[in-house]
Amino acid sequence: MADISAKIKSKNVILRLFKYISQFKWNVALSIIGGLVFIATNLLSPIIYGAVFKALEKAYREGYVIANILSAAELAELRQYILILSLLFALNTIGSLASQKLLYTASNVMVLKVARLLRLEGVRSLTELKIEYIDEILHGDLLMCVTSDIERVVAGVTKAMSQLFVGVVTIVSITVLLFVYNVFIALVILILTPIIIVVSHYISKQAYKSYKKQVAVNASLFGYTKEMMQHQATVLLFNRQKEANAKYKDIDNKLYHVGWKAQYYAALTNPSVRFINAFIYAVVLVLSCTFYLISLQDKSSFWLIGGIAFDFASINVLSSYANQFAKPFNDITNIVTDMQNAVASANRIFTLYDMAQENLEGTVHMTEAKGDIQLYNVNFSYHPEKPLIKNLNLNIKAGSKIAIVGPTGCGKSTIINLLMRFYDINSGKITIDGVDISKIPLEEYRKLFGMVLQESFMFGMSIAENIAFGKPDATREEIKAAAKAAYCDFFIENLEQDYDTLYDSKITLSQGEKQLIAIARVMLKNSSILILDEATSNIDTMMDKRIQRAFKKLMENKTTFIVAHRLSTILDADQILVMDNGCIVEQGRHEELLAKQGFYANLYYSQFTH
Repeated sequence: MADISAKIKSKNVILRLFKYISQFKWNVALSIIGGLVFIATNLLSPIIYGAVFKALEKAYREGYVIANILSAAELAELRQYILILSLLFALNTIGSLASQKLLYTASNVMVLKVARLLRLEGVRSLTELKIEYIDEILHGDLLMCVTSDIERVVAGVTKAMSQLFVGVVTIVSITVLLFVYNVFIALVILILTPIIIVVSHYISKQAYKSYKKQVAVNASLFGYTKEMMQHQATVLLFNRQKEANAKYKDIDNKLYHVGWKAQYYAALTNPSVRFINAFIYAVVLVLSCTFYLISLQDKSSFWLIGGIAFDFASINVLSSYANQFAKPFNDITNIVTDMQNAVASANRIFTLYDMAQENLEGTVHMTEAKGDIQLYNVNFSYHPEKPLIKNLNLNIKAGSKIAIVGPTGCGKSTIINLLMRFYDINSGKITIDGVDISKIPLEEYRKLFGMVLQESFMFGMSIAENIAFGKPDATREEIKAAAKAAYCDFFIENLEQDYDTLYDSKITLSQGEKQLIAIARVMLKNSSILILDEATSNIDTMMDKRIQRAFKKLMENKTTFIVAHRLSTILDADQILVMDNGCIVEQGRHEELLAKQGFYANLYYSQFTH
């Protein structure tokens, strides 16, 4: 089995995520409004502080502070000015907190809605996914796509909607304000900024590669752990605990190394950017102070510097903006790890969505079938380099009982997979009542079939709902009649709430009892065509005889396919297809095949050789 990372083909992951986000325009709009107000309040703070510095500088220069010779009018004016600045500062603080609350609330609600859509589509993709992908890809890997991977996408999108948006707009806004205040200082900052971008890009690129590998290895670990839990009894039976632990340790070791590398680059990002930020801030502060000293001596040199005249206020504003200008880069680099993780996970999710779904459409409607089935020159292989079914031709009359026998791997179950359209044939044609099965809507087509597999499965619902799984509108009387026909009514009625008993970990049913419920499920559905894949393999001999009688009644006037390993169960078949290496090597009734003394005879007698 391969992991889903080996099948990644999705492009434009971010663009596809935006298509989900765009469905919630009001949340996006509120997030943008909150973000813009939050940015505006942050950008006003240095201007307000600058105005305070400017007032203090004026008071100092005019001797108000030193000589304390303020007149009553001047004192009232100063108090009024301070009061206005205080109110502006208070309003600015309240606006900052309120807008931040609006930003995060709106963006979080939107992201939760996006996560819900991703989960719903993920589950839909899993339920409609072709069986070939289910068989090929680790089940734990598929489960991670609709669980852990979506959680990573949520974390990344949340930070992108808040911190990334605020960071980018802040950088653009401060760049404009820097040019308004002083062109030369703005140019110095812009010249030094690419250092941050180059360093961040290199580190984030390395981190993304490592995180992509980490997600893939983590999925393998998850899948292997699930596999070991499901088959723990087999591991214990063959004393393979050491080997199982060794393989787990090997995968975990790989996860440790790729995880360590990813964390190393993630941890390296922040201090690297902070160091460059501090250097830029220091350069701006030194230049600003130098220009201020020049301005004290030579008023005519202001034009060389450009912008607003230097004083304590402008130095405070420029240094504050220089510091704020660096902060968004730092914030963005901090969330790069989560965003890269989100992109890697989104790639896996969209790869699942892009996998071929079953073709549910059709042009010929069929609600009932007589059961005439023909296969014309059918060719099929699971892998192109390993042909399996070759030029298979069959003509099966309605109401026939067809047994398919042969050694393991000969293609018995493959024929069933093709009949059920779990897999598409490579070439040739299969018809039912003369209609090409590929032209029948899949939902209608599968309603024509009833199928009992060798391995039965119980869903987390009541016993009655399990029996009525193929016919949800069945009455309680119909459910009980099917259970009685399948000889499972006696143990169901002994359960605490009989047919209403919820199947969960507290209810213990044997494999044979589960198989009987699966048989009752098919009996209730009463389809036109039956497929029995060793349907009584988990049932004892005495019960098997009863079930065979029930099956005989059920199979009346129905085309039935029986995949059999125990040849004693198909002696009365109308036709036995003997398969080997994907081909039908013999076919006929039991007596005819024994008389040939060929492949079937050897297979039959080998089961009774002691």
